[in-house]
Amino acid sequence: MSGDPWLLARRRERARSRRLAGQLPDVARALARGVAAGLPLADACVRAGAALDEPASAVLCDAAGALHAGAPAPTALAPLSAVPGGALVVGAVVLHEELGGDLAHGLHALADGLADRERLQGELLAVTAQARLAARLVPVVPVAAAGMLAAASPASIGPLVGTPLGHAVLGASGLLTLIGLALVRRILREAAA
Repeated sequence: MSGDPWLLARRRERARSRRLAGQLPDVARALARGVAAGLPLADACVRAGAALDEPASAVLCDAAGALHAGAPAPTALAPLSAVPGGALVVGAVVLHEELGGDLAHGLHALADGLADRERLQGELLAVTAQARLAARLVPVVPVAAAGMLAAASPASIGPLVGTPLGHAVLGASGLLTLIGLALVRRILREAAA
């Protein structure tokens, strides 16, 4: 199976980003454990990176190297900011650096919130599965019905494509299909909101 290397690389990067986003609750908890143990942020990143799987492990180990080299936390943790929810983790660290406070407690609370978010996104996918399937089937049904009609009774297709009334029926079918697609997409948008 061959494909465009650029598209394959983009697909791999999106999959990596989704995995990292799914690991954010664990990242926040692992960092919280390191900070609670009294470790500086760089060492907490090393410890968290050792405890987690890829891609979080690599991101945290790279962040630790950058922090040890003197990079500010937002720069070192920038790859986390690129995934949904990651900016919250980076923001908690930055707020702690600027204002103080209990970073470990904040990261634990953030981890709980991120885990709830992941759970709710899974529930949303389950709830909208039927609407997403309908969005794929609505445009196919009229074409499939016409194909079955042509296979069952080839003579019945002639009036459908060769008369003004048939053209009106095809036009109405196309319009109703577009309306159905618009309604299904609206349902999906409202469910995601």
